[in-house]
Amino acid sequence: AGDDYATVGVGNFMAYIDREADAGKGEVKMKYIPWASVYWDSTARERLYGDAQRCTIATFTTKFALVQQYSQLLEIEPRSGKAIIDLIATNEDEDYPSSSRYNTTDIQTPDTVKDLDLWNRRYKVLTFYEPTKVPFYWIQEKDRDGKLVERLVTDEAFQRFNAESEEFYASIQMGLIKFKKVMQTRWRETAVIDKHILYSTVLNTDICPIIPMPNIWTGTPYPKSDINKNKDAQRLLNKVISTIVMHLQTSAGSKLLVPEGSVDDLGALERGWTNPLFVGEYNAEFGVPTVVQTTPLAAEAYYLIDRLEHYIDLNFGINELSQGFKQGTTGAVRTDLMLKDEGESRGKSKLQDIEASLSRLGTVCKNLAQGHYKSEKLFRVVQPHGGKPKDTRVNIYTDRENEIAIMVNDITIGEIDVKVVAELSELIIKLTTLLALSPYLL
Repeated sequence: AGDDYATVGVGNFMAYIDREADAGKGEVKMKYIPWASVYWDSTARERLYGDAQRCTIATFTTKFALVQQYSQLLEIEPRSGKAIIDLIATNEDEDYPSSSRYNTTDIQTPDTVKDLDLWNRRYKVLTFYEPTKVPFYWIQEKDRDGKLVERLVTDEAFQRFNAESEEFYASIQMGLIKFKKVMQTRWRETAVIDKHILYSTVLNTDICPIIPMPNIWTGTPYPKSDINKNKDAQRLLNKVISTIVMHLQTSAGSKLLVPEGSVDDLGALERGWTNPLFVGEYNAEFGVPTVVQTTPLAAEAYYLIDRLEHYIDLNFGINELSQGFKQGTTGAVRTDLMLKDEGESRGKSKLQDIEASLSRLGTVCKNLAQGHYKSEKLFRVVQPHGGKPKDTRVNIYTDRENEIAIMVNDITIGEIDVKVVAELSELIIKLTTLLALSPYLL
């Protein structure tokens, strides 16, 4: 995702539920989605595409992998008598565009490996993510201590309580339990191949599970990349360097203008011209051979290389001080630390963009976890500053007074704030360095 962020302008993360993980219990996971496989709603205008009404992921797979994952494709279609998978045409489209550039080294890139399929039988699966409205119920009831308790339940749970529990139904009729129906936004995931729907499910999240990480925002789902902003300067730099190299090659061999008839054997003159001890004859009546001097290259061309390199480094947020070079330093520790911090401002701005996407990704993972984990689960929280990991056990069921089971540390309810703790280790290192240098800074 970081590579796509810098080269094409946007990287994409995805939060999903792996149904086969943890021995079939399932786990909430996250992964990277290639930029060429994601198609965003073109009308989205928010920076993180929060107002997008659709996101589509295109996945190319083989026939074997497809029938292994979706066995319903092996069912026989009544009218044709063939399996459904045999009625679906293979797809020859490509997600990565073709490139007119070539490389002299033997390196496989996405635009070349796309044609390395030996059997050439590939199928395109489209997965759509769209917001939908789902009914929920706010239930107000009193616990044994007489306190008013509110909880939000799904429509399925409410209908099940209403149908299976006569006490619950009677409490509603007597007004002991009050409820209110509300509509909430959730995202629906639908996988389609050709005209067949593979599956459709509603995810327990009000944020799209595909999280973009845009670079230079343009107000559209098509941001610019750092490469796009610097490619013109890089092309100019390449042209300047090639011009200087060509001038050096031209200057290495001097040119000689020979008047017609002044030399009898031009071939011998050409062969012996490079010999420093060469002695040749010429007829001065027809003119004297003249050595043509190459026009010196302007010194500004050499300075232009440094200027372009500095401009590219500035756009990328790479300053020489942060790379350990002494050029531009003052010799004072405090001043140099201030210059280093100021020089890293552009990089920190990029880091803040990435942190915003990671915070959104964590929120989606939290939403999916609250809807998925129903049984007891152990989470190990890793400390960002390198401390000892902390184990947290959630969804613990206890039995109090031989009554119904009560859940302790219920992860399925309540809101959880998600925040990315960045640069914490770097901050500690900086504080330690300042404390060590404090006698010299005073």
